[in-house]
Amino acid sequence: MTRRKTLPVALLFCCALVCVVIWSVTKTPVQGQPQRAARGKGSNPLAALNAKVRTAKSGGEGAARALADEIFANFNFDQAPAGMTDALKDRLVRAEVNYRNGGKGVIETDIVRTVNRLAHVLKAPDFARTNLYEVRRLQVGIAPYMPELRPQQSDADEASAGRGRGAHRAPVSRTLSPLEATYIAALLVQQKQSNPEFQLTNEEWIALHGGARVSKGGDKFNAEMAARMDNRSRSDELQRAIKRSFSAMTPAQMLNLPVGLLDALGVDR
Repeated sequence: MTRRKTLPVALLFCCALVCVVIWSVTKTPVQGQPQRAARGKGSNPLAALNAKVRTAKSGGEGAARALADEIFANFNFDQAPAGMTDALKDRLVRAEVNYRNGGKGVIETDIVRTVNRLAHVLKAPDFARTNLYEVRRLQVGIAPYMPELRPQQSDADEASAGRGRGAHRAPVSRTLSPLEATYIAALLVQQKQSNPEFQLTNEEWIALHGGARVSKGGDKFNAEMAARMDNRSRSDELQRAIKRSFSAMTPAQMLNLPVGLLDALGVDR
């Protein structure tokens, strides 16, 4: 296969697996104003996914694979050529079953590291980077739709967090299952593509909230988000950066990118 023919296939594969599906962004409850959407009424568009998260807690391989299938379909990962995603899905299923039976999970800071690694590799603008606080904002936004997706805090973490009360402490990083963490990381990358509330640097977010890192913004933040709803300049900027980076990669680099991202996420091979 020539490079000209290989490139589009590899690009589709990688774009799907790392959620850089610029031309087919999946709509989710978080898309556009997560806190306000969370307070809305109506049917739960993530009911099937939430149910599979609940079932996967049984620790069975079949339940884990059903959850993996749902996540892959949710982000159009299954649009890649048949068989190309099998190894990655198998890896996630094995890690999920292991976690549900007492093995290692994924901490939230690993999600931060994975998204930031992707932003670095793609030479994305600064607003594509994330932090623990933004990961938590995303989880709050989807909590009404996915109550089964609850990060766990270990007894050791709780004891550590309880030391030195009254002093400034960094937030404890909680644990998710490998598939839950994959979903959150993918959803966050998706929001970076098109949701103005997630297309802000940490400094911009704080400035728009009166110099404080709080989730409830005032008039300044709301007005800025309203002004950005129909402004695609940052989405277009991110899309251009992604296209430039992929065009400079070899097919091997593209195909190895999803594997490296799962490594960064802490998913065992």
